[in-house]
Amino acid sequence: VDRHSASGEPIFATPYLPMLYVATQRPNVSRFSVLLSQLHPPEFFAETAERLRARRPPVVVRQLQSFAVRHGFHRDGTVVDAEINAHYRVAEAWPKIGLEVLVWTR
Repeated sequence: VDRHSASGEPIFATPYLPMLYVATQRPNVSRFSVLLSQLHPPEFFAETAERLRARRPPVVVRQLQSFAVRHGFHRDGTVVDAEINAHYRVAEAWPKIGLEVLVWTR
């Protein structure tokens, strides 16, 4: 995150990475620290996609096939995922933590 953004810039971590905001000491561009498609209404996803468009955080951290997906709490392919796919590219992966976590940049 530090390689791709300035200190204090907001980031977005999805779908279930709330500890990343604390670990990186970065604010969340969204008002939701967790966003799970099977638990939260579509309006939350629409609001978050709009925030991503409006505020354009330099970094998005996204976990694919997360615990939440594997256990039915979330499905990849939301409007937030579409916004990330359309306007960000994968800058790096974090394979060392044993999860499919990708860092995306604009």
